[in-house]
Amino acid sequence: MINFQEQDGEFRKWCEQYSNGFYLTQKSHSKFVLHKADCHHAGSLSIGSSPTKHAKYCSLDREELVRWGSSEGREIVKICGSCLNPREPSLTFALQLRPNPVRE
Repeated sequence: MINFQEQDGEFRKWCEQYSNGFYLTQKSHSKFVLHKADCHHAGSLSIGSSPTKHAKYCSLDREELVRWGSSEGREIVKICGSCLNPREPSLTFALQLRPNPVRE
């Protein structure tokens, strides 16, 4: 797992190089949103935006992020509905989501 904060260029390069990867966006101290690396939701990869204003935790292994994001007081509160299916059984089970997951 690799972490990017205030490193927009490096994050963009990682997403381009590992488009089959995943990342968590840190929304607060303990709350995160899960995305695929090629997600363009909210213009996160657009030039002029600052995608790493909120820390990004990246991995090629989705389950690594799910385990990390669901441990030690952390919580994945959303699964991006633009790039992932929030109702996918493996995600719903692994993340112990509410019955009606919030879509971003």
